[in-house]
Amino acid sequence: MRFRKTLMAGVFLAIATPAQAEQYSIATFIGPTHIITRYQHQEFADNVRDATGGEIDFEVFAGGALLPPTGTLEGISNGVAQVSVMPPTYAPSALPVLNAVSDLGWLKPDSFVLAFAYADFNFNDEAAKQDWKNNGVLYGAGHATPVYHLMCTGERTSLEDLQGAKTRSPGASYARVMTDIGLSPVNISSSESYTGLERGALDCVAADLTFLVSGQKIGDLVDSVVLANFMPYFSSAGLMYDRDFWQGISDENRRHLLDEGALSMVRLQMAYAKEVEDALQWAKDNGKTVVEADAAFKDAVQAWVDGGLGGGADIAKEKFGIEDPDSLFSSFAEYVAKWEGLLAGVDRKDEDALLAVLKENIFDKVDVKTYGVD
Repeated sequence: MRFRKTLMAGVFLAIATPAQAEQYSIATFIGPTHIITRYQHQEFADNVRDATGGEIDFEVFAGGALLPPTGTLEGISNGVAQVSVMPPTYAPSALPVLNAVSDLGWLKPDSFVLAFAYADFNFNDEAAKQDWKNNGVLYGAGHATPVYHLMCTGERTSLEDLQGAKTRSPGASYARVMTDIGLSPVNISSSESYTGLERGALDCVAADLTFLVSGQKIGDLVDSVVLANFMPYFSSAGLMYDRDFWQGISDENRRHLLDEGALSMVRLQMAYAKEVEDALQWAKDNGKTVVEADAAFKDAVQAWVDGGLGGGADIAKEKFGIEDPDSLFSSFAEYVAKWEGLLAGVDRKDEDALLAVLKENIFDKVDVKTYGVD
């Protein structure tokens, strides 16, 4: 496997950068204009190049040009590229611990809290680190999407109004809670949201509010926005490194990658928050009914969470082979509680304040001499 990895990496670099032996690659299946690509890959690459004086020069290959979603983990471990985004959902058997905790965002549906807590978990929890190590890679930084809300046709302002509503579900746990509280989940891709609403196959879409004005741009089909505060998707590694690449660079450059990774997290979360703020204002300006989920809705969701996330522990044990899911869940919950406290009172529009608390409590504590090299 070592020979194959070295050969693949060497051939690729020879083709892509014949005159730049120190240029490396970031491969992402996400499109080149997507907010994640812009902040956590392209801007990150530019900042790393500056910080390292050109010693590390990443070229970004977006839109699946090098690696598809399901081939990303193996591709990075084989040296096709040195860095990528990695949602564990694309490798459930290879990353069982990370998949098992991916539903725990329901504990505190807050994008900043979950992004920072998940980073803390990945850098410090032994089981999480082992998941990555088993696949020849390591975690470098992450992100969380904005929280998900319900964007619906017709006037829907209460749990009663939403009973039976055909609702696009972003994933398994969303489908479980929707079923539990009386909605009718529909398992289709986000790219089918517009046509689903247009043709009546959907009554609502569960997604972040940027869907109103970008991407699928479903705003012209939507009449009501229910601020449901559903869990965001938080369990991706925005920066996953090839372990051999990481071990082959200097301690100083590892520190630069950590510093720029932390900055990418803060800027991405802030940019997401601004886009959501703008989308919400657009909805109000364009006559959409925007309401907080009513008490009955909130109580029903909380009862589902308190009841065990619709059998979350059993799923972790049976699907992902986690021997003691309660212990794992409790451990992750401690990180969430920790970051809920650390972010209390921090101005989320202050980049310096956010970066300071993130670095002080996670990134500056990472020992570049030992992390990812043992």
